[in-house]
Amino acid sequence: MSRKFQNWEASILFAPKPNRYELRVSGQVSVLNPGEHATLRRRIPQGINPDILMLDLFMVPVSGDSTKPGAWTNPTYSEDVPNNSKLKFVEIYEDRSLVQRIEVEHPKKGP
Repeated sequence: MSRKFQNWEASILFAPKPNRYELRVSGQVSVLNPGEHATLRRRIPQGINPDILMLDLFMVPVSGDSTKPGAWTNPTYSEDVPNNSKLKFVEIYEDRSLVQRIEVEHPKKGP
């Protein structure tokens, strides 16, 4: 059985800090082993293209958790970005393999 991915989004939103915005990434990942949950972390090192943010997906066992295989876990990631961010895509990697490429939604410009 292979891992499944669905409902991925990446958006830049207004943040309550001057001249800053927040990038939020979220989605769903299928559980293959009992009690595991997904987490996203900034990939180190990043690639050479500044228009793409690379994240690593890790499946982490949670003791005492009864999540069953076939269920979904909901990883999220957020970080502050400048108000003039040119970020276009977020790529999610698991075990060195690209598993998702998400187009980043930017805030709409006012009139």
